[in-house]
Amino acid sequence: MTNRHKAMVALSELTYGYQSWHAESLREVGLTPVRARALFGLYSQGPQRQHALSTIAGCSPQQMNGILEALEGRGYIVRNPDPKDGRATNISLTTDGWALANVIDTLREDAATELFGGFDDETLVKFVEIAERLLERISETDMSVSSAQERVHGSRD
Repeated sequence: MTNRHKAMVALSELTYGYQSWHAESLREVGLTPVRARALFGLYSQGPQRQHALSTIAGCSPQQMNGILEALEGRGYIVRNPDPKDGRATNISLTTDGWALANVIDTLREDAATELFGGFDDETLVKFVEIAERLLERISETDMSVSSAQERVHGSRD
């Protein structure tokens, strides 16, 4: 196994492990990861339109509609007409939404302390640099199944 392959396996295991751990911690406050991303997006970036919030949360605008209905139903967000464009809706946090976002922020800080507590600053800076480079490559690379099949079997044109 090459070092690149080992790195990919380690990244896959890290991703799965972190996602499971993160989802479990969010379940304790009654959220899914995507609902938490939407809530935290409003917390960190202020009121947003639905399309912008779907981009922040990493889901489609259609999915965001269901997420917003759930968050609104729990009293965490409100939707108000955009004062500059009456056809558009601005989404913002309620007092309860702000309180929950503060809890999420505290969970993130606790997680950072727990996960990275034993690492020196130089190692953490390098980790962030590598993570940012990987995120750039992920956004630039076609990792679809059809692309992989074409590389394995060759173009069928």
